[in-house]
Amino acid sequence: LFNWTRSLQCLTMDRNPLLMLSPDTFFGLEHSLVNISLQSCSLTSESLESLLPLENLERVKLQSNFLTTILPVNLFFSMSRLLVLDLQRNQLTEIPSKFPPSLRELDLGNNRLSILPFTNHTFGQLSQLVTLDLSSNPLQCDCRVKPLYYWLLTHFQPELVPYVQWICSTPKVLAGKQLGTLSNQQFICKEKQLLSFNVWPKDSQTALLEWTTTLSESPIELLVIENNIPLPKLQMNDTQNYFFLENLKPSTYYSLCLQTDDQIQCRNLTTKAQQTVSLTSSSSSSSSPISLFTIDIQYLTIGISFSICIVLLILFFLILTLIKHRIKYPPSSKTTAATIESYYQTGGSDTTQTAICSKSLEEHSVNSLQYHRSTPMFCYCQLPSNYCPDQQSYHFYHEIPLSKPAVLI
Repeated sequence: LFNWTRSLQCLTMDRNPLLMLSPDTFFGLEHSLVNISLQSCSLTSESLESLLPLENLERVKLQSNFLTTILPVNLFFSMSRLLVLDLQRNQLTEIPSKFPPSLRELDLGNNRLSILPFTNHTFGQLSQLVTLDLSSNPLQCDCRVKPLYYWLLTHFQPELVPYVQWICSTPKVLAGKQLGTLSNQQFICKEKQLLSFNVWPKDSQTALLEWTTTLSESPIELLVIENNIPLPKLQMNDTQNYFFLENLKPSTYYSLCLQTDDQIQCRNLTTKAQQTVSLTSSSSSSSSPISLFTIDIQYLTIGISFSICIVLLILFFLILTLIKHRIKYPPSSKTTAATIESYYQTGGSDTTQTAICSKSLEEHSVNSLQYHRSTPMFCYCQLPSNYCPDQQSYHFYHEIPLSKPAVLI
C-alpha cells in the first residue's frame, strides 16, 4: 500500500472501524514515518504488531480503541524516539513497565488500570516525562502506589495536586478519594488476599473461573463487562474457589474482574462462535450421555407410536371385513331345519331328527305307521298367527318310534 510513498512522515487513519492491520501493512514506511494516528479504528491488542517495524515514530495516537494490553510488551520501548503516546479511552488492564527514556507525554486516562508497574527506578529512567494522565482509572491505593504519589508531588504545582483526578478505588477506606489529598501513611499493604485468578472457556456460552485466596472468609465480587458495558456485580461463594459463568453470548468480548476489599484482578475473554452439532450414525466416546439418552427416548417414542398405528390399522381392516361379510351373508328370516344327533343308551344308538312339520300331526302320524320302525322325530309346529304373543309360538312334540307295525282298526 505504501511502497511508493517512502518519504511519508505523517499518517492519519482515524475513524476507520473496518481497518485491518497486518505486520506488513506499513511496509515502505519503516524509516520515514514520524507521526501516526489510528484513533477510533476498533483496533485490538493483536493489531499493534503492525507498528513494530516503525522504529522512528515520535507521536503515536491510539485513542478510543479496544486495546486491553500492549503486545508485544517491548513495542513502545523499541521506539527510541517516541515523545508522545496517547492510549486513553481503551480497555487497558495492564501496561508495560518499560517505556523509552525519550517519552515526554503519556496519556492513560479512561482505562481499567488498578496497579501500575511504575517504581522509583521506572520514573528515574523516564526523566523527560512531564505529562502523565491517569484520570478515570480504578487505582489501587496501597503501598505500591507510593512511587506514583511521589512523582505527582514533584511534577505538579503544590496547589494543583489535590485537584488531580487520580481517584482511588481500593481499599474501601480510600475509595472515591483523590490520590493527591492523601498522605504517605495511608498507603498500607495488607497481606495479599487474591493470589491467582484464571478463566477457562468451556464452550461458546460457559466459562470456568478459578481463584485462590489467603483468607477464605473475605468477600469476593465478580464484575462482568460485556462489550464495554458493565453488568451487575455477582457475589461469589466464600467457601468455594471456582464459579461457572453461564449464559454468555457467542463471539463476544468480555472483561472479567475479581475484586476483594482492597484488590482487583481482571482477565479478558472472547467467547467462541456457536457451532451447529449434527447427529451422525457413528458413535463417539466423547458424546454426551444426556444427549444419547434423549435420542434413545425419541426413538422409543417413535417406535411406540408406529406400533399403535399398525394395531389400529389392523383393527380397522378386521372390522371392515366383518361388515362386508355381514352385508354379503345377511341372517335368514326363514326358519331352517337343523339336524341334532342324540344317542340313546338302550340297546344301541338311535338317531333323532328335528324338522319343521309342514303337515298336521295326525297326517304325519298316519304316514309313520307304514314303517315297522321309524326314527324318533321332534316336530316344531307353528301355531296360528292369531295366537297370543305372550305364549311360545311353537309346541314341541316327540314321536315315539314303534317296534311293531301298527295295527289298523
